[in-house]
Amino acid sequence: MPLANFLYIVPGHKFFSQGFRGRVAHAVGICEGLSLLDYGVVAIGGPGLGEHIKRFNINTEYSEISCADLKSPFLRLKWFFELFIKSIHAIRQRNFTHIVIRYSFSSIPLYIAIALMTPKRRTLVLEVNSFLFNAYFTKFALLNVLLARIEIAVSSLFDYVYFASSSIQESPQCIPLRSKSLVIPNGASERFPCVASLHRSGIVNTVPRLVYLGTLMHYYNFEFLTRAINLVSQSIDFQFHLFGDGPAKNIFEGLERSVYTEFHGAFDRFTVSQLMRPDDILVLPPQTLQMQKVTGGLSTKIFDYMSLRLPILAPLQKETESIFRNEENCLIYSPNSIDSFAKCFTQLFLDQALRLRLSHAAYYDFRHNFSWRSRMSKLLELIAPL
Repeated sequence: MPLANFLYIVPGHKFFSQGFRGRVAHAVGICEGLSLLDYGVVAIGGPGLGEHIKRFNINTEYSEISCADLKSPFLRLKWFFELFIKSIHAIRQRNFTHIVIRYSFSSIPLYIAIALMTPKRRTLVLEVNSFLFNAYFTKFALLNVLLARIEIAVSSLFDYVYFASSSIQESPQCIPLRSKSLVIPNGASERFPCVASLHRSGIVNTVPRLVYLGTLMHYYNFEFLTRAINLVSQSIDFQFHLFGDGPAKNIFEGLERSVYTEFHGAFDRFTVSQLMRPDDILVLPPQTLQMQKVTGGLSTKIFDYMSLRLPILAPLQKETESIFRNEENCLIYSPNSIDSFAKCFTQLFLDQALRLRLSHAAYYDFRHNFSWRSRMSKLLELIAPL
């Protein structure tokens, strides 16, 4: 184990225990990226942290704060206090150069205490995926202003604020922020299984399937996807597979009965390569406006898709212009036209050489620009040198 340089604190007793969601992928990805760059990392969090660290085979120390049934406010407060004690103990006992803490509104007392009790020679970094004022209370102007003032004041106690989205950093409420701010978008794990081995074996002769991979949440315009698939099915006989589950599943009841559709439900990411085929086509539905506002359009799903080394069908979005290049690493359709979607899918479905070329290009871009290793390398360039 290399000398520990980073302490990474993730508040929330349920954060890691509710499955491998996008937020967990982000937290684990930070540990992965730093460790692959040979920086030591000690992570502190709730139940499930160790399971994810071990599953991804990340060279990271971790400390789990266990909890049973925390329905009682007193027990939740006790858990929070234990997190604080362990964090302060680690800061005082270990020679950390950087302390990174993930932001959540409910943990503001923890941030204030750590900011006040941390020696000046340590660099404090607040990791912000969203502020409460940005995500939930846009319709209530006075409450929005009050929340923004509180959150920005607390954030200003840190040396750096690391945003996952430029849309949050550039919001008017962040103008009073006194800390240095930087933007490092989401990435994806190099441990995420890709279908590369099947390509190398030359097993690329199956009928292409259209595949959506991930939870079925209302972050995406699945109504558009349903109408587009119905249109394509009028001229092409193909299968549509959904790997995941969620509250938006019922939207797909609008698919025509002639469209062969299979719901695979929740899946283990480490068996995904057994579920996918080398000729599959991955589809990214258009994002909702709320999703674009909160994430800046750069969800972890985009980079997870690129890491699988499969061709991608993606909507035209301002937020992803620097990532997706039409006919170079994906095919891009208009999110306002199902005819555009049908044309792009038909082109991919019929052209095997195009599918292979796009999949290899997307995977190359992922490894060099969008893996957590490359994201953390950029972070290290922007914060104070070690």
